[in-house]
Amino acid sequence: MNKHIINCSKSVSLRLVEKTEQDYEILYKLLKEKRNAISHRKMPTYEDHKNFVLNHPYRSWMIIYKENKVTGSIYIHYDNSIGLNLQTNLTTSDIEAILTEVTSEYAPLEEKKSVIPNYFFLNVSPDEKDLITSLNEIGYSIKQVSLRK
Repeated sequence: MNKHIINCSKSVSLRLVEKTEQDYEILYKLLKEKRNAISHRKMPTYEDHKNFVLNHPYRSWMIIYKENKVTGSIYIHYDNSIGLNLQTNLTTSDIEAILTEVTSEYAPLEEKKSVIPNYFFLNVSPDEKDLITSLNEIGYSIKQVSLRK
């Protein structure tokens, strides 16, 4: 098995992001199709995005596949946060399989009081109601609400 592939279920797998033109294009397409952006207000140019991917600030970043088709991405930050960019064809059980696999492959980094919790947490747009419902169904609950102007 390829060490860069993580199988989450029969139909869902993850592949580590690589610094290739193919991955820049995949991730840019996902970013353009994203319904609710947390990380940006204005769509970056392809070149800006490519530079971001080349120098990304994530501990790990993976592309999500369902039945061998790209259906999203997931990343882990150094503050133990997990970011999800999912397309609508993922079920609650798919999301659970993805998060179970990621949190078993990666341990949370050591706690730093008031900086890094000793657990993983997810940042989700409040507009992602279906995702929030799915996360609630698999045991996740809202612990904080962040606001920006």
